[in-house]
Amino acid sequence: MGDYLFYIALGSVLITITIIIILTIHNKENKQKNSFDVSVILPLFDNANVKKVEFIRNKIVVLFKDINEFDVKTLHLKGATGITIVGDRVKFYVNESIAINESVYKSIKEFVEGK
Repeated sequence: MGDYLFYIALGSVLITITIIIILTIHNKENKQKNSFDVSVILPLFDNANVKKVEFIRNKIVVLFKDINEFDVKTLHLKGATGITIVGDRVKFYVNESIAINESVYKSIKEFVEGK
């Protein structure tokens, strides 16, 4: 009977350690998904070519003077998704989170306006 209690205790400890490891890995992945390094895309936006920056329905919208001078492929490679080009406007987002997209929008707007 004493042997069974030992194995039950050992199994409980191993299960607890496994759960802690899984939760730790999951939390690290969530933190990486819930952030975006805006400094990787800021150099793409030349303030001489940008007319206006807006945030509309979870998308960052940038109006350019000349859309041909903007490299959309590099924007995609740097992590932007849902990229749409309409006339001289580029619409995109970087995360499913509205808060993160709005934060990136504010950073781009400040960068373009030189603040």
